[in-house]
Amino acid sequence: LNSSVPYPPLNAYVPILLADVFGLDPQGLPYKAALANLHLDHFTQVLDDTTDGRVPPASAQVHLSHHLLVSGMHLYLSVAPDPRVFSTELNGYFNEAMRAERFLWRHHKAILRYEDHDFLMVGQRCALVKASVALFAHATSKYMVRSPLERGLDSLSTAIQLMDDLVDWQEDWRAEIYTHPIVLAVEKQDVRGPAAVSEEQLENTLFLDGVSDSVILLVRAFLERARSQFDRSGADVMVSLVDDLMRSLTHAAEILTSLSKKPPAGPRRRSVIDLLKERMDVRLMH
Repeated sequence: LNSSVPYPPLNAYVPILLADVFGLDPQGLPYKAALANLHLDHFTQVLDDTTDGRVPPASAQVHLSHHLLVSGMHLYLSVAPDPRVFSTELNGYFNEAMRAERFLWRHHKAILRYEDHDFLMVGQRCALVKASVALFAHATSKYMVRSPLERGLDSLSTAIQLMDDLVDWQEDWRAEIYTHPIVLAVEKQDVRGPAAVSEEQLENTLFLDGVSDSVILLVRAFLERARSQFDRSGADVMVSLVDDLMRSLTHAAEILTSLSKKPPAGPRRRSVIDLLKERMDVRLMH
């Protein structure tokens, strides 16, 4: 669906990375859950692009999103120990994601400061990633680890989305989707609204004037929360993943610090994000 991204999203890996917690063979049930997650992840991406008007024609995208949704649900229900019970669980995650999406819609075309509840909703937009936890708990009767794993995935989803918002700020800015990094940058400009800020001014404020530092600190805080929950549930592979992400985050912060000392300039200046992507493994940033 997106030839520019040669690797699956993290959502597809999560069921395989959680296999050890439940004593499952990664090539068995977790592999099938990963395929279902891949369909559902692309469903949300296509739906988001259609809603934001980024990918014409909308009619074809709507049909594609419906196909991906049905395929993902079918894959999950086909491997569930009790499809009727798991169907209720799956509907709960869909409702959670939709509630979060509706709440966050207030940030379209409006500069509004993000509060604690906003960050909670940012993570819950990805509630479908938790479906594999419920599936594995029902399949193995290991229910004690379910809550900490789900809390860990919420925090991890928030952290990754905030980093994604920082990396893809330009796309969001042009679509008038004012994410947390954009709101911080506009507020720092001390202007009446986004119309008074140019893209170059916004980029300079984001990456050369301290905004990215505060966003990275927040991302790190959510990663630490996620790590704590994964460690509590014995999810050693997820703990290792978070450690890798934190190392990547430290690397990104070091690069941004060096760029702030010698910012790109000139009529053909390269964007800070292009320079950042060039110097690090961007797989850990998405």
